[in-house]
Amino acid sequence: MDFEKEFNFKNSFEANKHIKTEKKESCTITKEVKVPPKSCIKAIDYVDYVENIEIPSEATAEITASSDHFKEDGTIKKAEVDKDAVKLFLKENNFQGKIIRSEVNSILAKVSGTFCGSYFLRTYRKLEDMIPKIPENTVSIEHLESTRI
Repeated sequence: MDFEKEFNFKNSFEANKHIKTEKKESCTITKEVKVPPKSCIKAIDYVDYVENIEIPSEATAEITASSDHFKEDGTIKKAEVDKDAVKLFLKENNFQGKIIRSEVNSILAKVSGTFCGSYFLRTYRKLEDMIPKIPENTVSIEHLESTRI
């Protein structure tokens, strides 16, 4: 004879609780600037980014659950529960999402929340001439010193 223990949902899923996922990233920007011979430039890089923005968001979530099944021989087997058990759990926990579709062992639902974070929009570079170009036929002091006899 088999009997079933109460549903054992993962601790990371709780209906109507604030879920915070934090991911930190760094951004390295590498750009190449070709400077003509005998010229000097100033390169200024700009980064446009948004800090601490809050944007309403919506996602589709596949919700599954598993439970411990105690067998007659004393063993415990973890098994997925069916869609009706998942629906019951969601109902009992006042789930605020909208169920889109039911599969055999899962529910697809629309869930909404708020994206809070910062992100890069774009980068750009400004180049400025620092001194006027030296004419091409001009010889540098280093060149003269290296050609002395």
